[in-house]
Formats: sequence, C-alpha cells, structure tokens
Amino acid sequence: MHDGFPEHSDHLDPTRAGTPVIVLASTDPLLRDLAIGAALLEVPGLVAVTHELTRDGGDRTGNPAYPGTGDGGAGDADGADAEVVLIRRVSDLTGLRERSHVEMEHACAGCAMREDAVPTIARLLDERPPAILLALPLDAEILPATRTLSSAMAPGGPLFGARLGSTVAVAGADGVLAQLAEGRDSVPAQVSGADLVLAPGQDERGRDVIDALRWRHSRMIDDAWEAWAAAAAAGSHDDDGLEMRCDPTADPCCYGLRRATEVEGAHVSDSGVWTLELTSERPFHPGRMLSLIPQLAPAGVTSRGVFWVPNRPDSACGIEAVDGSVIVGVAGPWEEAEQRTHLHVVGYGDASRAPWRAVRRAFEQALLDDDEARAGLSAWLGRPDPLAQYLGDPADLYRTAPPAA
Repeated sequence: MHDGFPEHSDHLDPTRAGTPVIVLASTDPLLRDLAIGAALLEVPGLVAVTHELTRDGGDRTGNPAYPGTGDGGAGDADGADAEVVLIRRVSDLTGLRERSHVEMEHACAGCAMREDAVPTIARLLDERPPAILLALPLDAEILPATRTLSSAMAPGGPLFGARLGSTVAVAGADGVLAQLAEGRDSVPAQVSGADLVLAPGQDERGRDVIDALRWRHSRMIDDAWEAWAAAAAAGSHDDDGLEMRCDPTADPCCYGLRRATEVEGAHVSDSGVWTLELTSERPFHPGRMLSLIPQLAPAGVTSRGVFWVPNRPDSACGIEAVDGSVIVGVAGPWEEAEQRTHLHVVGYGDASRAPWRAVRRAFEQALLDDDEARAGLSAWLGRPDPLAQYLGDPADLYRTAPPAA
C-alpha cells in the first residue's frame, strides 16, 4: 500500500508523463460551473471531474445540507442521519460523459478525494487527456485535496507520472461580501490557498476584498473573459509552500492589496477596503482576549492569525474570524518557532470611521501589560483558564493516545 492507495509500479507510464491536474475550489455553484465551461472551451481535450456532496442524492445547488465547513463536510445536525451521497460528473467539450452516485460513510471532501477522485483521475489518465480539472465540492479547501493528490502522484502511487498544475479559486466580486456576511469562512480559506484567483464581477469593493485575502504571489484575474485554464495547466503547484502558508507557526505570509495607500499603519484602497498587520512577542491575557473578541473581530472584518497565552506557553493557538463569527483552537506546538501573537486583518466596512483604530486598540489591550509580563509565566500556575472550553486540556498537546477513562 502507498499512503492508503493500492500499490502501483514505480515505472513512469509514458502516457501519463506530466499530465497536469488542476484543482478548482469555489463557494458559488454558478461561478464554478461557468469556470469549468470556460476551461473546456479553452483547452481542447481537457476533462473535468466535478464533485458534489449531498445528504439526499440531489445536487448540492438544491440541497443546503453543506454550509461552509472548510473541508467540505460536517453538514448540519438536522441531516445527521441522512444518507451521504457523492455525485461525480465527468465532462468534456462534447458534454456530460458520466454521472455517478457514490454512497459515502462520511460527509467530508477528504473521503471523496481518497475514495473517488483519485481512482477516477487514474482511470482518466489512461485516455491521455492534455489536462484534467478537478472541481472540489462547494466550500472545500484546497490544501487537503492537494495533499491527497501529491501523495497519489509519488512513485508507487496510482497517479504516478501526473503532476499538479496551478490551483484555482473562483470567488465572484459581486457576491463575496454577502458570503462573508453569512460567516462563510471557506471564502478566505480558498482564496488564500490558491495559485490563481478568478474574481469576475463589477463590485470594486468585493474585488479589493478578494485581492486582500489572496497570497501576494498568486495571480488574480478579474476579467470574466480572460483565458486562464491553459496557464493553470502549464503552471505548477508548490505543495510545500501552501503547507507553509497554512502553518500558523511559520513566518507570516505576504498578503495585501495591490493598490492601497498607507493610513495610520493600515493600507486602505480607494473602495474603502483596508488591511492591518498586528504583531507582538507578548501573549494575550486569556480573560481580556476573550472579553475583547467583539472589538478584535467585529462585523465587517475578516482576520486570521496565531497567538499564545501565558498559562499554556507551548501551544500555538489559531484564530479565524469572519464578519463577527470567531473560531479559536490549538494549532499545535510551537516547537522550534518563536512564540508570537500575529493577526492579518482585512476590513470592508465603513473606512471613513477608521475602524482599524479600534481593532488595533483591542489587540494592544488584550496583550499582557508591562507588570504582567514582568511577573513571568509562573504567576499563571493554578489560575483558572477562561479559554479552556475553547482550547481544551493543555495536556492534550502531548498525548499520542486518548486519556484513560
């Protein structure tokens, strides 16, 4: 076996040599399907595989059982007992070639990748297409998909000989603000993880938000008529680079607006979108940080970053916020990385009131003050932990197996 895949020969199949697989992610079914159609028209012979995850066998577009869940899958509690079905569509320029329903044990994009995408792509590679496009389930993140595909493309894997082309996120400028207002954390996750971002639409503020969320070294296309698929097929995806960008303990990555003016340490675009980088070597005070969440992550702001707290100094804690909806958790140990508290903030509310001032003030107030910092970490021994319900037991960081009952 090779990382869960059936064993294959290490000999490179010449019919597969260099065949690019383009991973495409989106939160909008219409924009995703338009992008797939454009790719089929642009690259003769390209084959597209589209995945949908549902709880009743219907199309995802007609079944809201899967709200934004990042990895494509927890669904809602009301449908917990319903049957999970993967719908796979294979298309080329001639139209729909096949449509299959596959029963799944779990409603997650990771299972869909391992159990269906990899064997389907392996089968299609035997047809010698110039490229294969894999459209992930709506809201699914790019990194879990590229991890699975990269493993399958290694020597001995079922996709050995193929390669990853550029990864693509489709985020419409006209709808992104409404999606963020719904708390769709999959929007920033997809945009920040893509090598190429398609942002069609006329809303300048929405376009600037997408620009602020994306990796600075990615390419962004905001012209709906501009060709992109051939470039994505010719490009290559740096899986290690994406892992680094998604690792909260790594050095902060480069994000930001292409066209912005610096104002009081923030960068503000003509449309009123702004970005702010907040960094300190000091930890957050657990209680103050919790009480200041509404000011740190208000409506009209999306942010992500890492922090540490003095009562669990070995834990790198992640924070993600989308329009007032906040998630915190332990990302892992700091290991060799330097402890720090860092937030990358993107605002899209009323910039005329300089909202970055309140966010910066809340960040500074949440940090340990001079007296608390001088007291050292020992001062926190035995004190109540107001973040325990969110971060869990500090001892879990070192457990390799569940604790004994």
